[in-house]
Amino acid sequence: MLIEKIKTEDNVKVLYESSNILASTYNQKTKDLTVVFKRGDSYTYKNVDSKDYLRFELDESQGAALSKYIKNYSFTKNDKVNVDTLLNEIKNVKDSEINSFKEAILKYMDEFVKNNTINAFNYSSLDAIIKMCDKLKELNSK
Repeated sequence: MLIEKIKTEDNVKVLYESSNILASTYNQKTKDLTVVFKRGDSYTYKNVDSKDYLRFELDESQGAALSKYIKNYSFTKNDKVNVDTLLNEIKNVKDSEINSFKEAILKYMDEFVKNNTINAFNYSSLDAIIKMCDKLKELNSK
């Protein structure tokens, strides 16, 4: 599952929450797709059609999408990658998202306490707080 997407002029770099894949970089001009795995293995798939790349990028399971849409392209195996930098990037993205949820939860709770009456706003705020807590719990478990 995609957790962060960084676009530059030619490249799309994506970080994933996946059991096996950490990141990918797709060069929109050359159509080369480089995939980095958790063990540090890295492969560059050549001339990947943009539709197949998007299917891979947006799929719920990058591993399944890799097998289904990308594996048939010619590829080269690259040198091993030190994955520590990527793991730190992923951790920072997750921490930032968790902190944003915490701030939003505190904001909603503060508004709820200030209003101190039961009305439609309070119910929707409580519902939002519960959903944010569930999302925060999900993020913390990964």
